[in-house]
Amino acid sequence: MYSVPRAPQPASIGTTFQYSDVGYFVFNQGAVYDSIWTGADAVAGPPAHTDCVVGSDSNILANGMYGYNVDNHTGTSGGRFIPAYFGTTIIPQICPTPSLLTPPLCPASTASPSGPSFTYSGQPFPTTVTAYNTGGGITANYTTASGYAKTVSLAAYANAGNTLPAAGGTLNYSALTFAAGIATLTPNYQFSTIKTPPAMIWVGASEPATADGVSSSTIEGSTYIESGRTVIVNAYGSPSAPLPMTAWLQYWSSANSWALVTNDGVTTFNAGVNPGVSSGSVTAANYLPAGWGTVSTSPQLTTGIGFYRSSTSLFNGTANFILAAPNASGRVDLSLGANMPTWLNAAQGRATFGIYAGSPNVMYLREIY
Repeated sequence: MYSVPRAPQPASIGTTFQYSDVGYFVFNQGAVYDSIWTGADAVAGPPAHTDCVVGSDSNILANGMYGYNVDNHTGTSGGRFIPAYFGTTIIPQICPTPSLLTPPLCPASTASPSGPSFTYSGQPFPTTVTAYNTGGGITANYTTASGYAKTVSLAAYANAGNTLPAAGGTLNYSALTFAAGIATLTPNYQFSTIKTPPAMIWVGASEPATADGVSSSTIEGSTYIESGRTVIVNAYGSPSAPLPMTAWLQYWSSANSWALVTNDGVTTFNAGVNPGVSSGSVTAANYLPAGWGTVSTSPQLTTGIGFYRSSTSLFNGTANFILAAPNASGRVDLSLGANMPTWLNAAQGRATFGIYAGSPNVMYLREIY
């Protein structure tokens, strides 16, 4: 209801009418009425109101009188109303000390490899797209089921404000479905090549220009993207002694080289399986001599720890495990492919029993007999 002084104007004029949602609203017949303007014709009795019919809005003359109220005699619609803007929020997936929530809840990303949080290339990250009105309220009627929600697209940008598209990768996502003004999904950003330096991306949402052109140019979530991999370091030892092995969690750095991930408190590594079988986190292949992996002399995995040690707050991207002594010479290639996240590329390392590797610090060695 809107009220302004009427007399002597025959119209009500205002500039603060608002509708806080999307779609249309309809004034039903008689919803907008004036019961004061014709008050001058309401003569006090007795007899009372001899020039009009009180409580009526009839505009048909009956017994020499019209209805006392002035209103809309047919339904009148207002709109169409659309969202003022979208807002996107992103939850980065990797950080040193995530909350106990599932999935882990990490703080916002910063544009630094040593920042508090990031997301691996190809790793899904929870994203929310919300439709807002000018007052910052959610337009709950913006739903896919009602048809008020239009086709909304996502895009990755290299800065906030949708002005510079992100280069060197692709944002993969499913179609957005809005309910009560909100759409939730888990896209991922995949670098075109593995050896791509870290990059900050902002995810923007927008309707096509052929629709209403609503966008999220003012509120956009962001996350730092790193290309990650696991690699097992080559090791040499005696066939009669356990062989310590080391695995690294790395990312391709801005120095164009692999570096240890020092702030990953989420990714874990389970080494409690037999590497002779392609299950668990360690996978074995390329046994030499042939068939070595199927006999009892093949090395067995005895123990392992994760990529981080929470008891000392040391996040150094290093994991250790031990291969039991096979009591026979041979070699096997190991990788952390099975049961590890698919967004981490797995590089093989070789465990060799029966060959001494020598000191890596020796430049030249000659034996004289």
